[in-house]
Amino acid sequence: MDVANDTVDPRKPPVEILPFAEARLAPIGDFHHFSRVAARYWQARLYPNHLVPALAPYFPLISVSNEGFIQLQSASNYMIALTQAGAFHPAEAVLEGALMDAQLFGVLHGRLSALPIMLAAHPSVGQEAALTACKAYREQGVAENSQHRDKAVKAVLQVNAALVS
Repeated sequence: MDVANDTVDPRKPPVEILPFAEARLAPIGDFHHFSRVAARYWQARLYPNHLVPALAPYFPLISVSNEGFIQLQSASNYMIALTQAGAFHPAEAVLEGALMDAQLFGVLHGRLSALPIMLAAHPSVGQEAALTACKAYREQGVAENSQHRDKAVKAVLQVNAALVS
């Protein structure tokens, strides 16, 4: 039962009931899949997080909605568990793509510069540092460390709050 069936397409009926086998539901498989779904549902553009390298293994994407709402993604238990279960390979896969937009990088760098968090100096530097962080977290066994995860979640909440203001 989808009680918000018309969320993306208002021409659809508000409620749809289908047998589960016909519902075509699939779990998010990786951050590329997450990007496609988020872009469609939030009408957002997604960029690799080459800005905050220490958080990139957990939160490898930055979303920018058409209204200008910006967030590091995704601070959901499912997506965090997905990258942890994959020893940060899922984050690494999306971070090694194209560089983050330089103009957006500059704007966000300015917004976050007052926070007590390390920011990359340039998207290419941030990409290298984010990929290095994924590898280091994997080698250090950080994926199983709940205290490290909790610290990253607290930091992303602080970053996302600063991005809203």
